[in-house]
Amino acid sequence: MLAFSVSAAALANDNAQTNSGFAYTLHTARPSVDELGQFPPAYENPTTEHVLQGPKHTLIWRDRVSERTVDNASFALGERHMGLYIPYWPQDKSASDASGWEEYGDKITYGNFNVKVEPGEEKREIAGGMAQHYVLTADYTRQLQRDPVDVRYQLSADLWILTDKPFSFAPFHTAGAYEDPRFDAALVAELSELGMVARCDTRHSSVVVDANGQEIGSKHEGTWTTWIVDLKTAEVPVLNMPVGDQKTLKVLQNEFRKQADDTCKAVMAGATPGFIQQNLNSEQQAAVVTDLLQSCKHQTMRAYFRNMKSNPQSVCGDILAGKLPEVAKQTFSEDEQKEFMQITQSFCEKQ
Repeated sequence: MLAFSVSAAALANDNAQTNSGFAYTLHTARPSVDELGQFPPAYENPTTEHVLQGPKHTLIWRDRVSERTVDNASFALGERHMGLYIPYWPQDKSASDASGWEEYGDKITYGNFNVKVEPGEEKREIAGGMAQHYVLTADYTRQLQRDPVDVRYQLSADLWILTDKPFSFAPFHTAGAYEDPRFDAALVAELSELGMVARCDTRHSSVVVDANGQEIGSKHEGTWTTWIVDLKTAEVPVLNMPVGDQKTLKVLQNEFRKQADDTCKAVMAGATPGFIQQNLNSEQQAAVVTDLLQSCKHQTMRAYFRNMKSNPQSVCGDILAGKLPEVAKQTFSEDEQKEFMQITQSFCEKQ
């Protein structure tokens, strides 16, 4: 099978600078209520993720990702799309703001909203350090614009925090009990000065309520626990990802779909398409054009490789003679051309 990574140069640039941070493995499980709080944890088939936590960004990979790169990482507080960093909620927005919240473009209206974190008395040894116990409680009601019913959410969690390490949202990034943006903003505000959450054991519930706050129908309940192991210091890539927002991202994606061929011709010729200039500042434009350039290269070469695999005789004669195809000349840098020839020659030699 042919494989060709045209983003190697971009990754090298991404990783050129690093900051001191931490690496650890993050496990997540949803045990039964009577198994919640198990020490040491011995839950069956937990979700396993690998984390690089830096001063600004925390990079996360699922366990099945064998080659971990910046390009295939997810992030604790947002997503990377088209070269832009899209936060899950506006990072300058305070949880004390009762209005202006959205979930993937769907407006949220809140009724009551109460979140607090209080210190406990115990300490436990977790991930090689002594972690302080805290108790998180939350009780809030919200209504989505597309689903006009009030839902009451309640949550109680035992947190174990390494107070000598910096906070990251990584333990809470999985959707579920911790997916509401205002609640998440409150969580960051409450925990960011306390330290690194090394263990969290949560009970949570949701139920539809009427205008008087009375429960309607059945209550949905669940548990959730996460913990870190193999904590050590590490160098974390410094990432240059200009910040964007969901609304602008949708505009960019829609415009690209409508004019994909013309966009690729423009960026591969070194130009900036008009819809990018109209919607982004100069720093954002550069990041999006760079990202689109890599996407367009992939698209062009996927088509070439499909033809090469179905009809190797049409190209392998020139490839084995050391002749670089015109499409590769127009698409790739010198280093990428060398990699292209190595891969295609290896393929052709086996035919």
